[in-house]
Amino acid sequence: MEVEEKIQTFEIGYRKEFLDSPIIYGREIQISMPNGEKRKSKFAIVEASEILASHNEKTFSNTPGYPTINGENINDRNYKDDQNAQFKVMDVAQNLDPNILISTSRTPAGTPIITNDGIVVSGNNRIMSLKLAIIEYPEKYQEYKKLLASEAFAFGFSSIIGPALMMGNEIVDVRYTGYTFRDNKYLKFEHPLLVRIDYDFPEYNTTELSKSW
Repeated sequence: MEVEEKIQTFEIGYRKEFLDSPIIYGREIQISMPNGEKRKSKFAIVEASEILASHNEKTFSNTPGYPTINGENINDRNYKDDQNAQFKVMDVAQNLDPNILISTSRTPAGTPIITNDGIVVSGNNRIMSLKLAIIEYPEKYQEYKKLLASEAFAFGFSSIIGPALMMGNEIVDVRYTGYTFRDNKYLKFEHPLLVRIDYDFPEYNTTELSKSW
């Protein structure tokens, strides 16, 4: 008796709840992929816990909710069984250099890239390392947040965003501004993180993911 393979599909837009999480949008940027493709993108500050890297930063198992095909992670780097890959994540976290995560680069290197679902498609290692630093090396994350706050204006964010991030203050959510000050909605970040959103990412599969390598 043949068993029918079940392919779970993850179409762009399947994590609509991500759009309701804290997000601040910066300036637009075009990403130049290694294969010559040009992608429309925009800088954004998001809450670290709301974006999904392919693997868990502590257990290195597949992250629940990250796209799979036939049960296999579309990121074919096997962090769970690759000790060298695990060591790299831990080493980058322990010696976190904010400059490798906060960059105006137009290539996939530098500031990690996510889809408009909050799925990491370039920089899984960098995001895993940053999330691990938040947990185990908070002083390193504070260095990251300090640089993000000081450079926020360069990425198209209002001049008030940097100080608000450092102080942990509420920020007006421009997506839901009301008629009066009292009607406005506000954002508050626990662990702000700079990303680029790739608006032209077409489909969740290993081939598309590998284009950024």
